[in-house]
Amino acid sequence: MDVANIPKVPYQGPEEEEPNWVEIYHRLFFGRYFFLARPLEKQPADQIMKSMIYLNQADQTKDFMFFLHCRGGGMVQGVAVYDT
Repeated sequence: MDVANIPKVPYQGPEEEEPNWVEIYHRLFFGRYFFLARPLEKQPADQIMKSMIYLNQADQTKDFMFFLHCRGGGMVQGVAVYDT
């Protein structure tokens, strides 16, 4: 996707006085929304787990929303993401 075509949404961080316009992917990430729409292989599993660990260290009280729509992938990777 061309960078100019990425939708932007208002986002106000915890220490910001006014909201800024950020790419929707940034907002979804900090809102703890994860989407997987391809087979769960090593690389996407690693990215998801690293992101979840990072966000969990920032605030352990918030939940994650994980939207899964994929066919196939590795069993080991699926269990690793589930355990994270």
